[in-house]
Amino acid sequence: MKKLMTLIFALFLTAGIAFGQNSNDAHIDQVDQDNTAEITQSGDDNVASIGQGLHDNDTEGIDLGGSSVNAEDNDATIEQDGDDNVAYITQGAGETGSGSASGGDSDDSETTIEQDGDDNFAATGQGTFGGESDDDESSVEQDGDDNVANIAQGFGDNGSSEDNTADITQDGDDNEARIDQGRNGSAEDNDADITQDGGGNDADIEQGNFGGTAEDNTATITQDGNDNDADIDQGDDDANSSAEDNTADITQDGDGNDADIDQGDNDAVAEDNTATLSQNGDDNKARINQGTFVGTAEDNTADITQDGNGNDALILQGAESGGPAEDNAATTEQDGNDATIQQGTLGGGAAEDNTAVIEQNGDDNEARIDQGRNGSAEDNLAEILQDGDDNLGTVFQLGDDNVALIDQNGDDDTSSINQDGQDNDAHITQNN
Repeated sequence: MKKLMTLIFALFLTAGIAFGQNSNDAHIDQVDQDNTAEITQSGDDNVASIGQGLHDNDTEGIDLGGSSVNAEDNDATIEQDGDDNVAYITQGAGETGSGSASGGDSDDSETTIEQDGDDNFAATGQGTFGGESDDDESSVEQDGDDNVANIAQGFGDNGSSEDNTADITQDGDDNEARIDQGRNGSAEDNDADITQDGGGNDADIEQGNFGGTAEDNTATITQDGNDNDADIDQGDDDANSSAEDNTADITQDGDGNDADIDQGDNDAVAEDNTATLSQNGDDNKARINQGTFVGTAEDNTADITQDGNGNDALILQGAESGGPAEDNAATTEQDGNDATIQQGTLGGGAAEDNTAVIEQNGDDNEARIDQGRNGSAEDNLAEILQDGDDNLGTVFQLGDDNVALIDQNGDDDTSSINQDGQDNDAHITQNN
């Protein structure tokens, strides 16, 4: 679904807007600075587009060809009431062609799209195709089902996004929302927020991904309903990517939801990041990756809280294929679920001065902590606290000067601590 959303958005950005057989088509093109544009449409199958600071003004639509033009202090608004409508705003789009990007900048500009109805599409681009987006604000509000919303700031080759705000709000079912900041470039001091109320929704935030850098960014996703999917990626998906001093937060209320946070993942670097994931309901899945898959994780904090039954939680820091993990903290709190924390594990990873804590209160729980598995672990703390029935607690530490604690208060509990090294401490307490 994420790939489909990206493809659709890219088509709008690169091919221009030329629609036919619709009820109404409205296009506004403005060159230079301090412009204001507004389009209001009522009915179905309408198309609205606003271009500010583009190439080669074209009254028949938006033609992304020619030299780049900057957009500064511009304001663009589109309001649509009806179904199957399309709204698109671009500010400061760069030049494309021959596989290159050269770009228009967008500074201190603002975009707003409001749509009421079903099967609508909304997209905003600020400083795209290698351009810069600084101090921009972009918002999309959609009320209805099966809607799609996209916001891109500093999008494209070597694009940069700094001090921007992006906000998407959707009320309804089966909606899709995506925010890209500094894609293939850099993202710094940005704020991205997606709120969805309904079931079957998909939300995705990406900051400084695909060879980019993400620094001092904030990403927040809030979903209320069942069968929703939420993903936050910061400095992800490339060996040259890095994530530093970022904050990611996902909150889900409902059943059957999935949530993932990736910071400095896939051969990237994650440092001083904070990831928080909270789920309330049954059969939910939560995952946090920091510096994993040959990546590096240092001074990161990861926290998962789940309240309900049949939930799964997984935290990876410097794990998978040998990523080192140092001075990280991971905590999972659950009521009746399965939890795993891995730090510096698999493929020779190193874990040093990390803390991992799992607290479980409920029935049929399983908890596992691995530190330095197939690698080395030094000066780490692993703690499992279980209060309930049929619990299983396992700790594995490979290295020296580690501490492992398992405290179980319930029936039919089983504990296992495996330490390979010197000067390690292991404590198991069981009360029945």
